[in-house]
Amino acid sequence: MVQVNVVDFMRKRCNLADNYSESELHREIGILRTNAANVERPYMAEQGTSGKAIYPTFSFLSHSCICNTRYIIHPDDSMDLRAQVDIKKGDEFSIQYISFLFGNTKRRGDIKACWMFECGCSRCEDTSELGSNLSALLCQDCQGTVLPKSSDLNESTWSCESCSAEVPRTTATDIFCKLEAKMFDTYGTDVAKYELLLEEYSKALHPNNFQILLLERYLSEAMTGQLSISQVERKVELMEHFINIFSLVDPGATRWRAKALFEVSRTKLFLADIKHSNNKMDKEEFLCVLKQNIKDMSEVHQILAYETGAKDRLIHRNAKTAMAQTQDILRFATML
Repeated sequence: MVQVNVVDFMRKRCNLADNYSESELHREIGILRTNAANVERPYMAEQGTSGKAIYPTFSFLSHSCICNTRYIIHPDDSMDLRAQVDIKKGDEFSIQYISFLFGNTKRRGDIKACWMFECGCSRCEDTSELGSNLSALLCQDCQGTVLPKSSDLNESTWSCESCSAEVPRTTATDIFCKLEAKMFDTYGTDVAKYELLLEEYSKALHPNNFQILLLERYLSEAMTGQLSISQVERKVELMEHFINIFSLVDPGATRWRAKALFEVSRTKLFLADIKHSNNKMDKEEFLCVLKQNIKDMSEVHQILAYETGAKDRLIHRNAKTAMAQTQDILRFATML
């Protein structure tokens, strides 16, 4: 792809063969692929693309799948590196080269293929991925948790933690690939299709498997319009499951957590308001929901305080507004 779409295009179509050799172009592409930071701009988004930029000092930062910092690129192209969790004196700053959303089996292979090293972070060295079981299968004999027998990237045998039944790695990768293809072939609003996929693959994959969690997130996003109370409750359950499990492997002040927390807190408040108005929730429980909403919106506001993207800034403002409105409701409710 790179040879045809970049190297050949520049040297042949753009008549730059005398200016740049193939090896020079491949080297520049390699630098961009291994050391560049993603840059997003509105004019890029309009064309469905994004850019990359080289920040020399930033390029020295090491990767960890469970990193302690995140970076923010501002409209003037300056960059901030911000702590995501508490960092002790002497600890190395680390970032993520690849999304935390993928389980070990996919993520580690992609890191090796794109950056030419095997990650040795605590998540990669633990087959359960810090207790999250994001790559786990379900044992077809006893419904136990099935994971690779070792953290070796090329481990060929998986086994059940309960009954020790063994499964070849090819079985796991076949399941992952088939589900990935089906998810790719599903429209974002197709609630019925997501429900069917969840029903089908919940028999083979652990409830916390990353593909199950992604299916649940897509399903929750597709559940819009006039929903019954039970449907709203299911939407909340799906969103909270996603947040709780992925927070184990990507903890702290993360953008994804702020956005997900904003949506789930807003939905829970909406649900509580309906239940309380229909005498299906008592006053004390309603007050607890209000207090938790204020706490959650405060966290969202704090996390997104330094973000510069238009959507992030909008959520940041809306969280502050929601927090103030809920505080007013809480004051009024406590006087009744």
